[in-house]
Amino acid sequence: MKAITMFVVNQPLGAEPAGRLMQRWMIRVMTRQRLVNLLASNLHGPEHRMSFAGATILEVFQIGVVQGNLAVSVGALSYAGQLNVDIVADTDVVPDLAVFANALTNDLERLGARSPTPSVEPSTDLGA
Repeated sequence: MKAITMFVVNQPLGAEPAGRLMQRWMIRVMTRQRLVNLLASNLHGPEHRMSFAGATILEVFQIGVVQGNLAVSVGALSYAGQLNVDIVADTDVVPDLAVFANALTNDLERLGARSPTPSVEPSTDLGA
């Protein structure tokens, strides 16, 4: 049986003394926790296209974080009629990430979503 843990926070962590204490505790236990192995997050974004510095924003993605022994993060964000999904993972722990990404793409397409690309290749570019 798998356990699912969810924290609901009404204000940003660190906004009050108890929040800072909770943040420090979470950072300390992240490398030892065994309850969560995948972080999934979905956000409802703006329904209409937005612009920045006069340029139209075409796509928006929610970028997740992997830390401690949490190896995979999946984020979904709606924006102007789109559903944009990203996967962030530690490829040392999840070497077959492309298999997971392609399966997710196939499942979304079966549900009626259209993908601009038929398959997904993992990016190893860390921007450094």
